[in-house]
Amino acid sequence: MMHERDYWDEVSLNMSGHHLETGIALYKRQQHIRLIEEWTEGKLSNSSVLKTDGFEEAFGGDFFSDFLLEKTKKTFLIDISKVICEKTKTHFPALNVITASVTAVPLKNSSIDIVISNSTLDHLNTSDVETALYELHRILSKNGLLILTLDNANNVLYKLGYSIKKKYFKGYHQEKCYYVEDIKPLLEKNGFAVDEIQSIVHIPTPINFILKWVSPIDKLLFRIPSTSLISFFDFFGRNGRNICSGWFLALKCVKK
Repeated sequence: MMHERDYWDEVSLNMSGHHLETGIALYKRQQHIRLIEEWTEGKLSNSSVLKTDGFEEAFGGDFFSDFLLEKTKKTFLIDISKVICEKTKTHFPALNVITASVTAVPLKNSSIDIVISNSTLDHLNTSDVETALYELHRILSKNGLLILTLDNANNVLYKLGYSIKKKYFKGYHQEKCYYVEDIKPLLEKNGFAVDEIQSIVHIPTPINFILKWVSPIDKLLFRIPSTSLISFFDFFGRNGRNICSGWFLALKCVKK
């Protein structure tokens, strides 16, 4: 299976740099933090939180574990890659980092209040997604919260870029872009009620490539062009209500 540890260790060892332009990485970070603050409704300080992916913490400027460490009672992070876990622990020594698959989480029943699964399950096949949802449901406390993000098939331009990249360019494995009607029944089948749906990171797919290409000029102009461009496109997805403009589908799910 493509999510096995050896595969992701190899991907991690061969990473030559982060795929996001600096400004877009920061914007993605801010979008996740906004979503977490909005959906946890002030409950973070008394909560144990699990993040299901360490890719951002290991490689990118789009990490947000520092925010979780500051705001929560206890923060765990799991990733199947030993390489990613080691890099994450180096960058964030206070994190409780566990090398494990999201399909077999080594935590006790009802031991976590909030799970943040950020673009993790979209790397798995449907059978493994169901197994992962069972595991996340198991470890969540009564009425626990799952904040789930997935690659967004409702964004036509993003899905097109995703398909082209998957077919013609090398990189880590991406299994599926999700429509709302794909994931909602799986969540409900595995014991979650979907309370709210948004999308986040409202940037047309080619903009990241363009901004990386013109980055030297952008720096000379104090990043004003890139910041203005990101703000312009974010306006159309204001508060996540435009579900067709975000890179990621975001679902607020409560354990039944």
